[in-house]
Amino acid sequence: EKGNKLFLRGELKLAVRAYENAVRSCPNEGDLKKIASAHADDPERAKFEVPGNKVKATSYVNLAATNIKLGEHAEAVRCATEALGIDPFHAKAFFRRGQARRAMGIIDEAKKDLMEAARRDPKNREVRKELEALKDQTAEYKKSLKKSVYGGLFDKMAKDAVFEALPTQPVSEFASGPKVPEKTEDIEAELRRVF
Repeated sequence: EKGNKLFLRGELKLAVRAYENAVRSCPNEGDLKKIASAHADDPERAKFEVPGNKVKATSYVNLAATNIKLGEHAEAVRCATEALGIDPFHAKAFFRRGQARRAMGIIDEAKKDLMEAARRDPKNREVRKELEALKDQTAEYKKSLKKSVYGGLFDKMAKDAVFEALPTQPVSEFASGPKVPEKTEDIEAELRRVF
């Protein structure tokens, strides 16, 4: 709760400290094994229902959100992954990890995380908004990739076309100067012919 107040006030470094303290105060692996043995029928699921684990997973998710705001995207991915290690059903952890991965340009992994977040929480507007941003980012990336791969090729082809269009007359024929079209239509027609 203290971390949330600090986060909302924009005191992000202090919020990180508060969330880290919350994580440290939660049960450790030894405590979890004792609790899991009490639920012998489904020990794996039992550890996700431990109240301390819920606080710990949520604290990690909040740490991820804070690190995203701080621009510490790799740390945000680590925190969200820690949360998913505690509770693999945590939709917000998938969302935060997807956000951080998108910011890092890890498009495919971001998409997997965001799609999982959407599957687990289909009405979440933030998830849908982030998926839309990812879609735009992917389209922009593909566009820039095409330009970088094919752009130089088309530029070279255009230059070659200009050089091919130059007259091949002997230099002596240019003594009086090159023939320049007088009308705009003639210039446009010549350009269309060349390109």
